[in-house]
Amino acid sequence: MPVAATHWILAIRVLLAREFYLPALRHLSERFVAGRELAADRRAITRCGTRPLAGALLRVLSPPAWAASPAAAMAGATTVDARITQLETGSEPPLPPIPRRSWLVSAMIAAVVLAGAANAALLVQQMCTGTM
Repeated sequence: MPVAATHWILAIRVLLAREFYLPALRHLSERFVAGRELAADRRAITRCGTRPLAGALLRVLSPPAWAASPAAAMAGATTVDARITQLETGSEPPLPPIPRRSWLVSAMIAAVVLAGAANAALLVQQMCTGTM
């Protein structure tokens, strides 16, 4: 994975940890990681073919008996389904849309946070100028 992509993933994870109350951000992060996984799979298919990638994916998704869960480095079940679909069809499948409710809740929360920040800035300005 190129260094720039690693920095983007790190930046997204830090932003997600800081702004955990914005549900749309979580969905965007999952889509970004899924897109990176699908792009990596396409590159692997180009270089090695479909069979080796399918075998590697099957091996990662079939954990040994002592492991609690699959150790695949992917976003989740949706990403696994998308990766399998891409292997079967040869083209990138569309990712599920981000729910409207997530966008609405995120917009409302962001508006409240921004209003609070603007209000705090005005209060600080008034305190500094002595115009309270």
